[in-house]
Amino acid sequence: MMRLSDIVGKMGTTFYIEVALVLFFAVFVGVMVYAFGMLRNDAVERFASMPLEDAETSLTTASQRSET
Repeated sequence: MMRLSDIVGKMGTTFYIEVALVLFFAVFVGVMVYAFGMLRNDAVERFASMPLEDAETSLTTASQRSET
């Protein structure tokens, strides 16, 4: 029966490098899909103007949007 250390030793470091690359690529694609999915949302325009609005203005506009 092979021990776990023997199995890991025979896999070499290239296996771990390839797994890390695949995980990184999957996360990168996920973030890109999420970011480009947000472009179609009107929340992006609200978030873009947030630093320029006062607290009272943003509360008023938020309550006006919920009423409509």
